[in-house]
Amino acid sequence: SLFCGAGGMDFGSHAAGFDTVLALDKFAASTETFSKHFPSADVITGDIYQFNASKKNPYPTAEVLTGGYPCQSFSMGGLRDPGKDDRSNLFLGFADAVNKIKPKIFIAENVSGLAKLQNGEWFKKQLQVYEEELDVKYRVYWKLVNAADYGIPQVRKRVIIVGVRNDVDGDFVFPEETHTK
Repeated sequence: SLFCGAGGMDFGSHAAGFDTVLALDKFAASTETFSKHFPSADVITGDIYQFNASKKNPYPTAEVLTGGYPCQSFSMGGLRDPGKDDRSNLFLGFADAVNKIKPKIFIAENVSGLAKLQNGEWFKKQLQVYEEELDVKYRVYWKLVNAADYGIPQVRKRVIIVGVRNDVDGDFVFPEETHTK
């Protein structure tokens, strides 16, 4: 779990039957909270680029890699100027982790503004990296989802990107919405 924060994505992963073996975030308050919720995970406070460079492959074996890399560059609450914000490229650290781990599936999450801002240029850049520039090839699926459509009592729109390694059979299908207005 990269850019794990306090564990929001991991609560969902655990509910689906997965265990988090490693979690990484730059902010100590996040990793301290994460550790309390997921005590069996190896929780690391640090920069993803430094962690990726710390060894040839610092990651444990994992079938699924999740990451909610920072969204401030694309969020309505942020400056919305990704060209002037180094955090805009943190997805490259996530892509490097995909290259090192080679999971069967990766799941990335970001704000809806990622797909809209500057005609989606930053989003297209990310998709290009995931579809064309990884060491192992993945089929990439994405969808703009609203958490309220799945029973969460909050309007929370997010872009979900799912990569399925080419040697894994079957296509990924996003679940149907379960709730309406």
